[in-house]
Amino acid sequence: MDAVILAAGKSRKLRPLTSTRPKPMIMVGGKPMIYWDLEALFKSSSEKFERVFIVVGFKQEKIREYLGNKFMDIEIEYIEQKQLLGTAHAVSVLEDKVGDEFLVINGDLIVSWGFIDDLVNNHRDHNSSATLSLRHVENPSEFGVVELNREGGHIIKNIREKPKIETSDNSTSYLVNAGVYIFNKNIFDAIRRIRKAESVEYDIPKAINDLTKVQINLVHGFECDGMWMSIRRPWDLLDANEILLKNMKFLYLFSWDNIPGKDDGKLRKFLEEDVGLEWAENAEIHKSNADTTINISKDENSVEIMMDAKKEKATLKISGGRTHDLKVKKEDDKLNLYKFHKLKGKIEDYAVIKGDVYIGENTVIKSGAYIESVDEKGKPLPCYIGSNTEVRPGTHIKGPCYIGDNCIIGPNCFIRPHTSLGDWVHIGNAVDLKNSIVMSNTLICHLGYVADSIIGEGCNLDAGTKIQNLEFENLKISKFSVIGDNIRVKVMHEFVNSGRSKFGAILGDEVKTGINVSIMPGVSIYPEAWIEAGSVVRNPIYTEGEEI
Repeated sequence: MDAVILAAGKSRKLRPLTSTRPKPMIMVGGKPMIYWDLEALFKSSSEKFERVFIVVGFKQEKIREYLGNKFMDIEIEYIEQKQLLGTAHAVSVLEDKVGDEFLVINGDLIVSWGFIDDLVNNHRDHNSSATLSLRHVENPSEFGVVELNREGGHIIKNIREKPKIETSDNSTSYLVNAGVYIFNKNIFDAIRRIRKAESVEYDIPKAINDLTKVQINLVHGFECDGMWMSIRRPWDLLDANEILLKNMKFLYLFSWDNIPGKDDGKLRKFLEEDVGLEWAENAEIHKSNADTTINISKDENSVEIMMDAKKEKATLKISGGRTHDLKVKKEDDKLNLYKFHKLKGKIEDYAVIKGDVYIGENTVIKSGAYIESVDEKGKPLPCYIGSNTEVRPGTHIKGPCYIGDNCIIGPNCFIRPHTSLGDWVHIGNAVDLKNSIVMSNTLICHLGYVADSIIGEGCNLDAGTKIQNLEFENLKISKFSVIGDNIRVKVMHEFVNSGRSKFGAILGDEVKTGINVSIMPGVSIYPEAWIEAGSVVRNPIYTEGEEI
């Protein structure tokens, strides 16, 4: 089965971030949105997707340059939608390219492989002509509301696009079109029929409504399990970022002191010299438990350490059938499997690392740095630090978080949970950074504060720049928290309630601030804006030629 990702639109509601890039190239969780959907297709167990068509248009060179012609084992082919006439028109340009059946993903979504598998399996089980993914949402006015033939059924009766919800309207369903579809060639006939009736744009839901009248009882919808996130407003990115960071998975770093059998000199010599594992002697690195077995290999050698279910012994399995029994202690009833990760960077003496921390090649964690990636109960949380990055003394990092390649962090700064930093980011002395997305090649100078914000590429926030994330009107102060009114953000021509009591600013690419600039909550600053030192920014800043 082929797959299609619709990535051609201009996405005005996500400006200023989409002023300079297509929506699927916005970074979230350390990667562009489109990366997560391609990864889901690659990991799918119900279908092997060998070819993905990406429908491109606005700023298409950004997608082409990032992905090239292949993602892992998936071949990528780009199809240009020269006129942006809606999602059905985007599908229509593929008629001579796709096979008999194909899957379509809207470009404003991030989904998991489990979500895709559930949709594919339901499609096959019901021998559908077309299959829609469905989800329940609290506010359906942003989606197409789906009516089924009966409660608990799966046959699509109708889709109502973005209805205005009235409390007295008992017929309104909160089951919505989730934007992932499986079609056969019949969809192209439906698109041709609605094209004659529509004067300008025509979208997929209208084609589906037409198809329900022709392919009677063969158009189905299923509420799919698995991760599904719809990115329609800038603050949706922060929600998605938090979820993706919490679910990062990689091999974790442990010191020799946490390995069972650590006093066995022959075992240590083999692991260090033959397999190539390295250890930080003077750093404090805390162990974690896992529920899967990890294999490590170097050249022709491989290692696997596992503990039996009764926790009476642990066995080191070495390539060639060799085994080595390890001394273990019973600690609890849970099976412990000790994960190894070769330390590619360097941890200096007296650094502290807690939790599930990945440290990339040539990265240096300087003496006095403190990486604390655990929750309040001590449960490990993921923290990714890329290659060629330097974490300077006095820096405190709390996971989950993502730090890209070639970054400089600190000294003495505080990176709080749910923060993503792109490549080549420099966070200066005594900066406090909280729950934010900072894209590549950005500098946040010393004594800055950035909270609940999204910062584009190539920005330079000079010393003392502060981004406030809380309105002071109607504040409610308790012993442990401060809560204000929900932040309102100007989206296109109107102010919209973000639904968040804490929300900072949205900065487009190449924004520059002078020293001691203050930016108020909910402000959007468009690309290449320059803000004079000491300014207080209370309203959106637009730049020349920017469409609103």
